[in-house]
Amino acid sequence: GIPNKDVNGIADAGLVGVLFGGPGSEIVSDGTNLMTDGLGEPSAALVLFGSAVAVSDLNGDYHDDIIVGAPWWSNAQGAIAVFFGNEQGSLYDDTHWLTESCLGGNARDYQFFGVALSAGDYDGDGINELAAGDEYHTPNMLGAVFTAEISP
Repeated sequence: GIPNKDVNGIADAGLVGVLFGGPGSEIVSDGTNLMTDGLGEPSAALVLFGSAVAVSDLNGDYHDDIIVGAPWWSNAQGAIAVFFGNEQGSLYDDTHWLTESCLGGNARDYQFFGVALSAGDYDGDGINELAAGDEYHTPNMLGAVFTAEISP
């Protein structure tokens, strides 16, 4: 993640650089940059896309998915992009843009949802869940972590 990267002249829009690997440690392509533009969302100043990045197979298809936090999105309510991997390596084919509201919370300004990310099988059911941090969860601004199973 490169959260402070200027994108198309927009300050601190951020991006995530991805290199595709092959057998062993061989890099098999030039890679790609993930940006909000590819999600149908225009790049915006100071969203810091790429502040947090996690990789996990969230949908059980044996292809890693890339989870990206943008904690300053929309007045610092924050958002997360999930790029579902596939055999073709085309990460924009099936992508989800999530806010705290999508995971059962109440999105509010300056909570910084997506500031920290992780994924794993937290409930032992054989399916990986997404865990997303919300730095200043209201009303007490104590912070919170939301977990959810995410599938395309």
